[in-house]
Amino acid sequence: MVEMGYPSRTFAGHLKQFSRSVDIVDKATFDGVRDLIIRYVKRELGEQSYFELLRERPAGAAMDLDTFWSSENRSQLLSLRHQDGTFESAAAFSFAKEKPLWVVGRNRDSLENCQPGDCRGQWSQVTDLPPHRSPTNRPMKTLITLPLRRKRPLGLFYVESPRYLEAAELARNEFSLLADSLATLLDLWEKNETHSDNTVEAVDNLRDMITNAQFPRLTRPQVFIAHSARADKQVTGVIRQVLQQYETKIDITYWNDISEAGNVTVQIGEKIVNSRFGICYLSEPTNAAESGTRFVDNPNVIFEAGMLHALANAPNAPPSGWIPIRERESSSAPFDFAHERILEVARLSTGEVAPNFETDLRSRVNALLGPE
Repeated sequence: MVEMGYPSRTFAGHLKQFSRSVDIVDKATFDGVRDLIIRYVKRELGEQSYFELLRERPAGAAMDLDTFWSSENRSQLLSLRHQDGTFESAAAFSFAKEKPLWVVGRNRDSLENCQPGDCRGQWSQVTDLPPHRSPTNRPMKTLITLPLRRKRPLGLFYVESPRYLEAAELARNEFSLLADSLATLLDLWEKNETHSDNTVEAVDNLRDMITNAQFPRLTRPQVFIAHSARADKQVTGVIRQVLQQYETKIDITYWNDISEAGNVTVQIGEKIVNSRFGICYLSEPTNAAESGTRFVDNPNVIFEAGMLHALANAPNAPPSGWIPIRERESSSAPFDFAHERILEVARLSTGEVAPNFETDLRSRVNALLGPE
């Protein structure tokens, strides 16, 4: 029977149910759960994400935090305070104050580049956190920490991601439930009770469930928008207007707004791979007297559409869908997209975009993202 108060359909919900169903946790069991959590964190937050479970350790008259296990077999020892009483790190603050933290840079910078006062805790609304140093020596843009406690402080649940992640409500609820489950399991492990066959069987069942089940994403879905710089401004304006109503639910990337230093082609490829949905307006105006048509497909947008098309049809890979848009007065559609349901731009006799184009596009976006 599932206890009311937590959603069993999520990973943390299943783990919570598991933690309540066992009374014996030995090292083999805890290691099995660790491997499942690492796999889950990397799947949801990226392969370069890092996870640790830290435990309290006496250090003379004070207390330190010591790595219990990690996703990369690393180890760190965190002192809680400087000699002047200030906290050594955001993680130390989180543990000592028993406050969950979701730390990001004020300008979406890597946390190690944050100047004093630039690191902010979105979860507990904490400001003026000390700069962060990752034990991986990789640039990280998001730090998530949750204190583990039962009748006493037990340790700290610690996650880093190289991606800038907003503290969405679903993610906060999932991590809170995950930390509570870990506290229960850690408390059981520390009691050092005798191993039971039922516990091993429960971990095996949990592993099978994680392998086969689909869980809701913790981060907002990213939508990639591609169109030619010469594309009809009225059409691109309608696309932006339709997507505005979803700005609180999705992250939108317009390819022609990418201005980061480096190889633009590589950056576009990375944006597409990390996007769950896409919209490609293939057409751009041409010289009708020479070509016989008013519009042609832009080669660069066709290439980006091809990447979206391939990913949308790959098993277990984002994006889960995309919308190709073309003008009716265009040459034949690219062969690879022939079976896709292309949204054609409806126009009035004056050449203006017809109102039903916005209606049709809104309907297609709703089908991908769900209603507002």
